[in-house]
Amino acid sequence: MNFKGGFMGFVRMLLSALLLAVLLSCGTSSNGEFDYGSATATVDSAKNPLLADLAKWAGAPCNAALTPTISNEIVNFTLATTANNQNGSTHPVVLKKATITFSPADTQSPALPALYSPIYQNLNGYTIPVGGTLTVPLEIVTHNLKQYLTPTLVCQGNSSTYSYNVTIAFDAVEQVSEKSGSIPASMTVRLADFVD
Repeated sequence: MNFKGGFMGFVRMLLSALLLAVLLSCGTSSNGEFDYGSATATVDSAKNPLLADLAKWAGAPCNAALTPTISNEIVNFTLATTANNQNGSTHPVVLKKATITFSPADTQSPALPALYSPIYQNLNGYTIPVGGTLTVPLEIVTHNLKQYLTPTLVCQGNSSTYSYNVTIAFDAVEQVSEKSGSIPASMTVRLADFVD
């Protein structure tokens, strides 16, 4: 009787361990590691730091009769996959969304309200090929963010530059394993009304 109870206990423990292993393999990763490979993201070095001009003025800034030209700031990121040593192969990684978060880089740069940080961009349709690279354009500084900062940085006679450390998390799923993960990237953004 004791042998049977001990054996059943061992079987239950073994099944629990197997279930835990299955659940962990379908878990998430925050550093670009997946079951069959890993993925990285790098920012276009020509735009890091990104000098984001708030507006282009056809005359004196903040003249109520003038409408400035405000443009979104698009930055390209290169995502790549490599095989891990254990499995020796990769599978395509499907991107779902990007989460872009701004943190003040110095004491004169204010924290941004929740409407502007974090922001999310849908990336459905982008897939990093097996062992390859993919270029993904992200709207890092939006028209709305520039409009929000213009009254403070320009129209109150403030000639400061606001600096932010920006973190980007590409949410993705590896095909076949269906393991979800986050591919990190970072950059610096400087916002001001630069000379037109």
